[in-house]
Amino acid sequence: MSSGKPEHHEILVIDDEPMVSRFLNEFLSRAGHCVHSLQDSEGLEKIIRENNCDAVVLDIRLKDKNGIDLIPAIRKLLPDAPIIIFTGLGYRDEEMKRALALGANGFVSKMLPPEELYSALIRAFKSHQPSS
Repeated sequence: MSSGKPEHHEILVIDDEPMVSRFLNEFLSRAGHCVHSLQDSEGLEKIIRENNCDAVVLDIRLKDKNGIDLIPAIRKLLPDAPIIIFTGLGYRDEEMKRALALGANGFVSKMLPPEELYSALIRAFKSHQPSS
């Protein structure tokens, strides 16, 4: 049963651009969520094991690897958490299909207002709620 209040989640942001990470941290924190940040794949397993990450916002292009290649590792550690790909590259059909096949729940362009990312997260949370 919903109380009408927004749910608060722990969200992991993986983006190699410090300005983007800071902005998302502030934006999502103001919405009442706890945000953890990584700038590359190093420390991924540790941060997930030490926190209750409910969702992941993942950039495609990281300094040390393609973000899509991290999806299987994230899925293994967080089998039910939504993964939203946040990309400045636009929508490339082959990357979208590959990411979705590996377990991503959606794509959002960095060129869109941040509310679009937030809407994608909320939709993903709602679709991952256990049925009563």
